[in-house]
Amino acid sequence: MSSILHASDSDPPAPNMSVSPSIAAPPPSSDTSSAAASAPSTTPDWQAPPKVRVRRSDPLHFDEGFTRRIVRYLAPLLRTYFRAELRGAENFPTQQSILVANHDGGMLPLDGLIIGSGWHQRHDFKKPLHVLCHDIVLRFAPWLRRAGAVLADRHNLEAVMDAGHSVLVYPGASRETFRTFWDRKKITLGDRTGFVKHALHRGVPITPVVSAGAHETFLVLWRGTWLANRLGFTRLFRADVFPIVAGLPFGIWLGACLPQLPLPAKITVQVLPSIDVRAEAQRFLGRPLADADLDNPALVEFCFHRVRDTMQRALDGLYAERRFPVIG
Repeated sequence: MSSILHASDSDPPAPNMSVSPSIAAPPPSSDTSSAAASAPSTTPDWQAPPKVRVRRSDPLHFDEGFTRRIVRYLAPLLRTYFRAELRGAENFPTQQSILVANHDGGMLPLDGLIIGSGWHQRHDFKKPLHVLCHDIVLRFAPWLRRAGAVLADRHNLEAVMDAGHSVLVYPGASRETFRTFWDRKKITLGDRTGFVKHALHRGVPITPVVSAGAHETFLVLWRGTWLANRLGFTRLFRADVFPIVAGLPFGIWLGACLPQLPLPAKITVQVLPSIDVRAEAQRFLGRPLADADLDNPALVEFCFHRVRDTMQRALDGLYAERRFPVIG
């Protein structure tokens, strides 16, 4: 354990994973949408949503000196105001990996700042960690690009992978970061499986990261998926939420675009050992993994639940330690 010293209405229940390991892999097909449709219990993000304009091929930036300064300036705030604690920093991988985290805290990427600070301290600012961020976050904080942030888009994820760098993804996106206060202890990852497919195809491990406390820096009273759809926010902003939020400085307000003044909640982040999803896939199949297996919906679903269940158990442990919200 080490401290940082320097520096999206309710989700559907998890599907029943009583699938026989001997299930045959579907034949390869160029129609990825039909493959996604065969897994109704999840919402894969292997392709960008239709009718959504995204910026392609964001340039990959990493300014080591700038990142050092940002971490140095943010460390006292994270350490004192949020009593930030990072556990398991030794589990940050040295090889390329996809870091997968639950997403808390609304517009403010507090958990990401703690993860990023810990990563760079562990690797002495010599290994970039690119973070897939929502459009709105990058509009409010464009300087994050200099520290490795890129637009959350599958093309940019491919570019990071091609460059041999590690990446931090939040599959839950707005669905998780604006889930209600009462659902803060539940990890859904948005029921999105795209990160599993990337890991299987690329042969890279998944490193789960969980955080507790960031979702106590404000209160989401209602996520507002219905309203977001009616107002066209899902199509225009890639955000299927329009929440009712309580906190500082506005009291109670409607909408996701106003960053709140966070309450001083204690935030604890835990990095878990990496998961070799290809090894997990072979264990599920009971035989060596073949290329034709990589898009097997049952296999992808199994690996997804392996990651999510591991994260949920760890988060349950972190919340079991907390006596009160905010206080910790």
